[in-house]
Amino acid sequence: MRNILPDTFHDVKIHTNDFCDHPPWMENSISYINPFGNFTKSDSNNSVLISLFNQHRQFFQSYQPVFTDGSKSLNHVGCAFFTNGHIVSYKLHSFTSVFSSEITAVYFALKYIDVHDIRKSILYTDSMSLLESLRSSSTRNPLIKEVKDFYRHLLSKGARILFSWVPSHVDITGNELADKSAKSATEFLTRPIVYADVRSAVNQWCHCQWQEKWNMETNNKLHVIKPVLSHWVTKLNRRCDVVLTRLRIGHTRLTHKYLLFAESPPTCSHCGDILTVKHILTDCVAVNRRRLRYFRSSSFDLSFLLGQIPHFNLFMYLKDIGVFHDI
Repeated sequence: MRNILPDTFHDVKIHTNDFCDHPPWMENSISYINPFGNFTKSDSNNSVLISLFNQHRQFFQSYQPVFTDGSKSLNHVGCAFFTNGHIVSYKLHSFTSVFSSEITAVYFALKYIDVHDIRKSILYTDSMSLLESLRSSSTRNPLIKEVKDFYRHLLSKGARILFSWVPSHVDITGNELADKSAKSATEFLTRPIVYADVRSAVNQWCHCQWQEKWNMETNNKLHVIKPVLSHWVTKLNRRCDVVLTRLRIGHTRLTHKYLLFAESPPTCSHCGDILTVKHILTDCVAVNRRRLRYFRSSSFDLSFLLGQIPHFNLFMYLKDIGVFHDI
């Protein structure tokens, strides 16, 4: 496998998943607080959320706030944390997932807390999935284990550390600074990458290679139906799903049954042309009025009817022209 992958994969070091160095009953559960209660980002004004956060900070004013964030875009992955006027940010390997970048930000924030001997602190993150993973006792992610182990180490030294969720992009200053710093980080951090991230990168590379080859298959009749390779989910009943699949691949009982009986290809009863899926759906002029009735047009390609989301009138049209049960 390594021989066919590009050079970007060759120097990647995978993060090992070591066994726990302490028994499970000594595992510190990391709980988190939510200062916003039942107020959600989607249903609340920014000013309300900021007010709630300010009230929370007054209550925990003896705890130094540490804002963490991770970011991933097409050409950049980064992580950062902001505390007490200091910003620390790192650029990460392009294979790193946004989840891993969030964890990395928390890990180095804990390192900062240790080096600067901060006795009481609250780590803020806008990643609820990260907080749930830290609270879980069943996760196998080595980065989560790394954070938990170092958190346990800090507790043993007398540090008091809390975790809290904050909504993103609501103008909470510390969170906004961490977010911008993660997106603009330039100092590259060399670290092993978790297996799940490498596997995802390999899958993405394979998919891109597949897509590039598929793009060359412009004469393939299936390319018109599905030019972009992806998983199509259907919510149709069994019968409609079978009909749709047969129409997409162009092989139906009506158009291809003749092969089983060594007969001549069937022809259209209206115009005498060879009967094909394309003829039934787009070409036969005898049913143009019905196309106009169901599709508001008589000029379109097959992807309009059979694409990822099939036309909602497709099956009604097939039943009206009397071929639904022959597909």
